[in-house]
Amino acid sequence: MSRKILVQDVVHPHILECKPSETLRRVTERMSEHASAAVLVIENDQAIGIWTEKDVLNFDFLTSNACTTSISEVMCLPVKTISGSMTLNDVTLAFNRDETQNYLVLGHDGRRLGIINQTDIVLSHDLNHFLHMRRVDEIVQPTVSIRKDATLSEAVYRMRESETDAIIVLPDSNAFSSSIGILSQRDLIRALAGKMDHAPVGEIATPSMLTVDKDETVFSARKTMIENGFRHLGVCDRAGRLMGIINFSAVLKCMQEIYFEGLRSVLERRSEALQRSQKHLALAEKIIEFSMDGILVTNELGVIQSVNPAFTQIMGYAPEEIIGKTTGILNSGRHDQVFYAVMWRQLKSQGHWQGEIWNRDKNGTIRPQLLAISQIPDDEGDSYSYAAMYRDISKMKEDEAEAQRLAFYDPLTGLPNRRAIEGRLEKKLATASRRRKYGALLYIDLDHFKPINDSLGHAIGDLLLIKVADRLSKILREEDTAARYGGDEFLVLLPELDDEMKVAAGFAQTVAEKIEVALQFSYQVEEHRLALGASIGIAMFPEKHLHYKEILEQADIAMYRAKSSHQKVQFYDAARQASVSVRTALERDLSGALAQGALSLDYVPQVDMSSSVIGLEVVLCWDHPEKGRITLCDDLMAVEKSQSILPLGLWTLREACMQAHSWTTEKVAFRQLSLNICTHLFMQSDFVAQVERILQETGVDPRLLIFELTEGMVFSRFEEAVQKMKALKSCGIRFAIDDFGSGRSSLSALKILPLDTIKINYKYVHDVYENPNNGVIVQTIIAIACAMNFHVIAEGIEGKAELRSLKDMGCRAFQGDFVCRSLTASEVPQVILNPPPRLKNIF
Repeated sequence: MSRKILVQDVVHPHILECKPSETLRRVTERMSEHASAAVLVIENDQAIGIWTEKDVLNFDFLTSNACTTSISEVMCLPVKTISGSMTLNDVTLAFNRDETQNYLVLGHDGRRLGIINQTDIVLSHDLNHFLHMRRVDEIVQPTVSIRKDATLSEAVYRMRESETDAIIVLPDSNAFSSSIGILSQRDLIRALAGKMDHAPVGEIATPSMLTVDKDETVFSARKTMIENGFRHLGVCDRAGRLMGIINFSAVLKCMQEIYFEGLRSVLERRSEALQRSQKHLALAEKIIEFSMDGILVTNELGVIQSVNPAFTQIMGYAPEEIIGKTTGILNSGRHDQVFYAVMWRQLKSQGHWQGEIWNRDKNGTIRPQLLAISQIPDDEGDSYSYAAMYRDISKMKEDEAEAQRLAFYDPLTGLPNRRAIEGRLEKKLATASRRRKYGALLYIDLDHFKPINDSLGHAIGDLLLIKVADRLSKILREEDTAARYGGDEFLVLLPELDDEMKVAAGFAQTVAEKIEVALQFSYQVEEHRLALGASIGIAMFPEKHLHYKEILEQADIAMYRAKSSHQKVQFYDAARQASVSVRTALERDLSGALAQGALSLDYVPQVDMSSSVIGLEVVLCWDHPEKGRITLCDDLMAVEKSQSILPLGLWTLREACMQAHSWTTEKVAFRQLSLNICTHLFMQSDFVAQVERILQETGVDPRLLIFELTEGMVFSRFEEAVQKMKALKSCGIRFAIDDFGSGRSSLSALKILPLDTIKINYKYVHDVYENPNNGVIVQTIIAIACAMNFHVIAEGIEGKAELRSLKDMGCRAFQGDFVCRSLTASEVPQVILNPPPRLKNIF
């Protein structure tokens, strides 16, 4: 075996480096360009992180954007390093011990020499004789497969779940055949680099996989890998059926096993020689004589030479099981490389080290221990042994944990206590200020608890509080916290609800109302059936950089207001409470307006360059008893997440379809009717069925309909949205992205969506002739639409200058008050048949 080959002899000197601010897209492009398996993140000439092919499995292909994700967000740290003077065999052991695939190799002066990975080990080890003795079927791994039309997100999930670096890609038949491909970590890197992270697996995977017979030797398989530049091979049985795959990791593991066998033989012989040594026995006897703790003695290289009975009792290893092995066998994984580097540096400079360490015993249990290591020179002073004394402190740690639990958790309910919740509130308040996301604190006081506790006794009262705590915990999200603040008072912390105060307050009120309802249900406590109520005060944060105690005080004040009011959920801030109340009143009024027939539809004309009305956008109107006829745009946004939006949305869709069918019957020539579909309605599981039913009932030609969806709606649940859009597209309905440019559209996503039209966000249309930034954005959107054969409509045009600028940029369809005001249903035929003079002359 190659004991003399050093890491510095085989490491590649070329290191691919990047800055922390570089995007993941750019980094993967460079990795693909240089065929590199890893990139080192450098800041101030220091390696602060590393990102490898293996780490691509941690990237969220479904929702994350490689164009905006910086490498600093996904890199691994700290960077694991080794010395260039280490032997290849030692690195083989290190790869197995640290469960890593890459090391940064440093010179004796700290210079970065290169990166060594498992592939380098497989290519450099001279174990050919032993590899001839192993067959491929001894190291084959079972296959994990996926269809070629699956998404990369699904493939990554399968690879991560099965802990594999490659996955078999099946053809349409979903069966193994000669046309199977393979998707590896390197293919995923290539997908990110090529901006294909939303493409199906079949477009990314290597289309065909090289295979070997199961009876071939590992040496032959390794040779095939090296000659063809592959890191994965399929393994077939005698009938030619695929039975699994092998990769470089499997070959490396085989080589490690071979090396371990040889090393074990050498160490056993060395152990026997040491046991015959009177000097070694005298040293062991002296240490044992003066200590009842576990004792372990190693040579300079960390190879264990002896252990005492106390060590065996603590760690479970008999002497013959551990002598000859390195101390790495005790490594728990709880400490990083820096910890051990500091320990060894002190040992060599001062001759001793003492501290707390976590080691893994024979049964796999991780034990906390006090460790004292001393450097012991031999008689000649030419070499050293190391004596380590272990004292198990598991009981002490358990006592500390119990003390921690008692300090921060309520012993009755198991919920965090006053001290814990105040600490968490303080931290979440700081986080909310930094991230600009609003959260809420709910102060809950139980109504009617005191009479129950006084009349039935504290034992019944305690059981009742436990049931209350259980109900609270079941309502909350994982990131929320319920705590017992004292007596019959509870706090609920709701962090990071939304970046809009109004939306966050709505969420907080919804949770509070759920809690109020849940706590009102009767409780069975032994033979008693008991009833409680709850008064809940809500304080929003962050607000005016308040201290956490001020937030607590606000929630407490709101709770007392709730206690004295018939409304058992109260916000601290009166203005905020009024805003929430307005929303509730609006929901109620709109429901009443629908029932009373006070709602109707107006239509906003969409005009082309010939001044012809090419389409109409539906607008919901309300004949308000006090305000007159008003359009419902902002009002609908306020109630979009409520249940009341569903009947409004379906009513609007049905009325518009009936009107479109009526115009068609009357021979009114219009090309399209656009309807804004709200998120809550679109995401209903039966939305497609509802639309199909309305189409059938109204008799409208679905080819006349365009459903306008917002970017946020589509990209929040992308795959579900695409599925529904395709189903409706098959019926003849077309789609437009509304307010394009305000959300998170990407070109790759636009290619997948079955779109027909892009509507330019009115925010960019306004002042387009004065604001250069708006002009560039609009020109870009128009260019994208033309390149992808989409129609473009600019909305919200309010002046001649805006219209002229958009026309010069290539836009050919427009809508807005300046182009033509909204029309009632009765006005539409006349305007289409005989456009007014102003419309004829607008261009």
